[in-house]
Amino acid sequence: MEEIIRRFESGARYAYARICDSIPILDIEKDVMQKFDLNSRWAKDVVMRAKAAYDGAEKLVETGRLESPRKLIWGGRKNFECRSKGEITNGEWRRIRSNQFWSRGDKSKNGNLNLRIEPAEDNYQLRITIGTRQWEYCQLWIPEKFRAMLNAHLNTEPCYTVRVKRGKDDRYSVFITFDAELPTQSVGFKEGAIGIDLNPSGQAWAEVNVHGQLLGKGWINTPELQYARRGRRDWLIGQIAHQIVGLARSEGKGLVLEWLKFKRGENHGRKLNRIFNNFTHNRLIEAIVREAKQQGIAIKQVNPAFSSVIGRMKYQEVYPHLAVHEAAAYTYWAAEPYALLTCR
Repeated sequence: MEEIIRRFESGARYAYARICDSIPILDIEKDVMQKFDLNSRWAKDVVMRAKAAYDGAEKLVETGRLESPRKLIWGGRKNFECRSKGEITNGEWRRIRSNQFWSRGDKSKNGNLNLRIEPAEDNYQLRITIGTRQWEYCQLWIPEKFRAMLNAHLNTEPCYTVRVKRGKDDRYSVFITFDAELPTQSVGFKEGAIGIDLNPSGQAWAEVNVHGQLLGKGWINTPELQYARRGRRDWLIGQIAHQIVGLARSEGKGLVLEWLKFKRGENHGRKLNRIFNNFTHNRLIEAIVREAKQQGIAIKQVNPAFSSVIGRMKYQEVYPHLAVHEAAAYTYWAAEPYALLTCR
C-alpha cells in the first residue's frame, strides 16, 4: 500500500512540474509509466491528478492568492514552514506529501481494473493492481446503510472510481464514487415554497403559499457550527441538511436557497475570522442541494443581495414578529415568485 502511494504521489509531482513546462500530456504519461513503473491506467490517473492540481493553482493565481502555479507546495505551505523550522521531521513531511492514490472506473472494462471491489464472506475486499497480473487484497468495510446501494450498482453497471487515503492515525479510508440515478421530482413549487437563510450561528426559514403569503417561520439554532472541528462540523452540516429537507418534504414545498459567498482575504477580527473560516457555506449549500435531489424535492438558488435589508425595511413592518434572518428567508420567495412558479 505504501509503495503504491509513494509511486503515485511522486509521479503526480513529477507530472505537475512537466505540465508547468508546457509538455504535452501524452508525453508526460509515457514518462510517468517508465520512471515510476506504472501501467498505462495508473499513469493516466497520475497525470489527471496533476492536471487537477494545476487547474486549481491557476484559479488561485487569478484570485491573487498564489503568485504562480510553480509556487504551489505539495503538502501545504504551513507544513513546509514547519519542516523548514525543524518542527516536523523529514519522514513526517514525506508522509504528509504522499498520503493517497486513486483510480478511475471504465465501463468498457467492466469496472475498475486497478482498484476493484469484490464481495467477501462477511463484507468486501479491495483488489489493488501492483504489477502485471499481480494483485494485493485488502479487507474493506462498508457501512451497513450503503451496502444495498453498492450491491445494486455492482450487479448492474460496475463502473466506479476509488480513492484510498491514509489518515493521521495511519488508518486508510476508501472513498467510492459512482453515478446514481436521481428519483423523479415529487415535491415542487405548486403549493408554495420554503425560503432558507443560512448563517454561521443558525439557519432561518420562512414558509409561504403559492401567492407568497407567509404561513410559518422558524430558526434552526446551530452555534456549534462556528467552533466545531472539521469532523464534527461535517456531521453537523449533514444533520442540518437532513432537517431542512425533511421540513420541505413534510410541508410538500420546494426549497429556495441563497448562493452567498463570504469575501476572503479581509480581516474581520480574531473571533469573526474563525467563524467565517469554519462556516463552510458552499459545503452546507451542496449538502442541502444533494439531499434535496436524492429525495426528489425541487430546489432553486437566488441572488441574496440586500435580502436582509429588504426583509428588515419592508417585510418586518408587515410581519413584526419576524426576525431579520427570517425576513431575509421570506424575501427569497417574494423577490422572484413568477420565476419559481415556472419550476413546477
